[in-house]
Amino acid sequence: MLLGEIRATATSPDEYEVKMFGGGSQFAEFSGHAMDVAARNVDAGLELLKYHGLALTSMHLGGTGHRQVVLDVWSGDVWLRHVELALDGQARG
Repeated sequence: MLLGEIRATATSPDEYEVKMFGGGSQFAEFSGHAMDVAARNVDAGLELLKYHGLALTSMHLGGTGHRQVVLDVWSGDVWLRHVELALDGQARG
């Protein structure tokens, strides 16, 4: 959808900023494992940004646990709270 809007407005991908958050494993036992879908999603997202010429200006990716992200659409400011899981499955932070 974004690429369609970029084309429709006759703008260029290098005129946009991308902020990417997430890709954390919800299950500590899979972090770093071959079946680490979260890490594979992060890699795919980064490759797609590069392929389409979109500039990544801010990111918080990977790890374990969950994130709470607040985006101010007007200014583009982002606030992040990350609760990381320890290897024993207990939340930290």
